Amino acid sequence: MKAIYWDTSTEWIIIEIFEIEIDESGDPSSKPTSRVIYSFKEYLPRVASTGLVSLIQEAMAKANISKPDWIFVAKGPGSFTGIRIAVATARNLSQLWEIPCMGIDTLGIYANYFAGRFPHDKIAIVLDGKMSKYFVHFVESEPEKISSVPKEMLQTTLDLKWEEIEPLLTKDWKVFSHTEIPIPHIQFKEDYPGLTGIPIESYWNHDFINQAKETHQFHYETLLPKYMRETYATKPIPKS
Repeated sequence: MKAIYWDTSTEWIIIEIFEIEIDESGDPSSKPTSRVIYSFKEYLPRVASTGLVSLIQEAMAKANISKPDWIFVAKGPGSFTGIRIAVATARNLSQLWEIPCMGIDTLGIYANYFAGRFPHDKIAIVLDGKMSKYFVHFVESEPEKISSVPKEMLQTTLDLKWEEIEPLLTKDWKVFSHTEIPIPHIQFKEDYPGLTGIPIESYWNHDFINQAKETHQFHYETLLPKYMRETYATKPIPKS
């Protein structure tokens, strides 16, 4: 079985195709395995709105598949336009291909990606959310130890002002950012996150697939963007 993933939450476009092997016998002790058969990561500002579908078609052609069995998409937070495009494309192709689709928190993907590469470090993801605020996500492998970040903030995507974030980011944290921030950090362009840090094969066991088919849990109509803030697209229309 094959799954495709894309992310346009920032000015980068990420497309990955995975091949997942599962035991169709239903043996609960069997563990699925996955491998990346195609990976595209490129800085392409203002291209997603017109070029994402073409890049997906090119990816599938190079991976030699006519359609995937599953769609994973980074659903935000991030660029409002980028998130809208990624989610709308996933909904449309899920409906066209008649396959399930799943949205995953964008900063959760990034945090897990880098946590997998630095398993003994505290990971902080910080993105410029505009409007003088930032999207931030902390991952602490040993939360029971004393930390500068309150436990309720761990592994939760937050929308904070810089003066709220800076006191939390002590030298113990390894900080990653797509944008420039006023403290030492590692730029995404050195190693842009993909879906590798998320154990997607865990979704591909026999029972999960059957349940998804029966309940339509990952139907395209249930996939919604994670904007974090109200916008003209999410605010209710006032009654006259």
